[in-house]
Amino acid sequence: MELEDLRWVFVFKYVLSSSPSIESQELGSCVVMAIYSEYKRLAFAKPGDEAWICIESPHVGYEDAIYFNGKFYAITMEGVLVICEVDKDSPKTIDFASPPEYDAGDNNKFYLVEMSGNLLLVERIILEIDSDSEHNFHYWTLSLQVFKFDFQTRSWKGLLDIGDNALFIGNNNSFALSTSKHTRFARNSIYFTDDHLETYPNYRFCDMGYYDLTKESDEEEETTDEDETVEEAGDEDETVEEARDEDETVEEARDEDETVEEARDEDETVEEARDEDETVEETRDEDETVEETKEKETRNEDVAMDAEEKTTGEYATKDMENVDPYKFNDTGCTFSRPLFIMPSF
Repeated sequence: MELEDLRWVFVFKYVLSSSPSIESQELGSCVVMAIYSEYKRLAFAKPGDEAWICIESPHVGYEDAIYFNGKFYAITMEGVLVICEVDKDSPKTIDFASPPEYDAGDNNKFYLVEMSGNLLLVERIILEIDSDSEHNFHYWTLSLQVFKFDFQTRSWKGLLDIGDNALFIGNNNSFALSTSKHTRFARNSIYFTDDHLETYPNYRFCDMGYYDLTKESDEEEETTDEDETVEEAGDEDETVEEARDEDETVEEARDEDETVEEARDEDETVEEARDEDETVEETRDEDETVEETKEKETRNEDVAMDAEEKTTGEYATKDMENVDPYKFNDTGCTFSRPLFIMPSF
């Protein structure tokens, strides 16, 4: 194959660090990075080199590369960002950042772009059309997403609005233009070329056009509003649930209060029963005291009666002893007997 033909099927992209001027060649500052072979590996060379120098890397399938702030960066088809160390004795790549937090499709493509001193990543979401048909098979760009790289956190952050800028992406050099200076182009838009060389022989389809990010922003805002509405509804449901829990807690507290009140009533009933028992006991004690008093009085009466009977008997005996059995009045023959009282029982 001629070198011109080999370039189309073996080398997919070239990235220059600077213009290959005579001055840059003399300083050795111009470096050319290439993505080559069916495995899409990395290699570089400088003007005057007789051969390309391969870059050692654990990854294959590099999608794009860029010279940014004095260093070469490359992105894999999985979205891993690496730094290419081309000034070392053993050139190699170093993993620098993980892919953006999203689910990338198998056919999506990545592009690295510099815009206003920032490093951007453009993801091109692609669909396969009629993949079972040899003649009608082609790709179709469904949408595009833009991410801005944060060098402090080494992470990608979604960018919904690129302002008064337009991005141009493709297998050639991707770049950004100011739409305030170049008014022919739409602001906040992305222009893309058809990068699927394998479908070119058919020449029936062309995946080329521009994408308006403003529409994406509006849809995102609507989605955000819907999410906020759902979130608010969820918060309201949680509030209602909390209110129900509070009502149940209050109801349980009321039940506990009623239980405590019933317990107090039971305690009072028991206390009253105890008081009644004590009253009955006191009544019994009083009855026993009265009974004892009565028994004591009865005993005293018996003792008194015994004493009286004894005394009366003794006095009667003495009277009978002192009275003559027969006594006659001087005035007649009247018979007189001593008078005494017999106790009755």
